[in-house]
Amino acid sequence: MDLTSLFSRRDRWTRGLFLSFDIFPISFFEGELLSKIVVDENLTVVIEQDNWTRLLYRDEYPPLRAGIHYNLESASVLNGGKFHPKLYILENDEEIQIIIGSFNLTKNGFKSNVESGFAFRTDRTHWDANERHIVWQIGQFLRDAFLE
Repeated sequence: MDLTSLFSRRDRWTRGLFLSFDIFPISFFEGELLSKIVVDENLTVVIEQDNWTRLLYRDEYPPLRAGIHYNLESASVLNGGKFHPKLYILENDEEIQIIIGSFNLTKNGFKSNVESGFAFRTDRTHWDANERHIVWQIGQFLRDAFLE
């Protein structure tokens, strides 16, 4: 299954936040996936610290569009574990799209591995109780992960 179909250039987003263990090869993200995503203000990609270091300092092909078309950040876990979420959020004033799954922001994760996940997209002005609860839980996860 080709999970890149979750994104379309027909959609215009204001902001995006992608959390993944890894982003490899960077040419897949910058050349194929990024070409399907239109974000006007800010797209931030956060990957695990060791993979961020490898990508910037040791990979043969470093990121070419980071700092221009998206922000590339690293995260580490205080207890020595690995930063391992796979959460992709895009939003504008009218809608929010949330994708949660087992797939990293990698070519294999999006194109060839057997992965699981779910995506939902909703009008921000007409959220039902379940959608509000999901968004609240994701917000709580982000607060706990990044602000504590």
